[in-house]
Amino acid sequence: TGTYFLRGTSEAWGVLKTQLRLRVVTPGSTIASGINQSTTSGVASSAICYVSGYFTVTSPTGIQLQQNCSSTKTGDGKGLSGLFTLSEVNVYSNLEIIKLA
Repeated sequence: TGTYFLRGTSEAWGVLKTQLRLRVVTPGSTIASGINQSTTSGVASSAICYVSGYFTVTSPTGIQLQQNCSSTKTGDGKGLSGLFTLSEVNVYSNLEIIKLA
């Protein structure tokens, strides 16, 4: 329980319009909607999406970082692989949760 600041980022690649949101799993309510972004379908076009918001919980709550896109792109719609060594992993989305009180 407490008050939290949540900040999410995610990449999109060639999926036309896209937007992030922070969502409470049950009962299915949106905490915050991010800035709308646009990419071009079928060409080298990417966008970094952002969303942030404050949220107070009084009992255990499931939070999701969700990304909606107007088009899908099989294989690399979340972004291109950036592996520089075999020991690294690709990160396409990030969610920070900071407890304030």
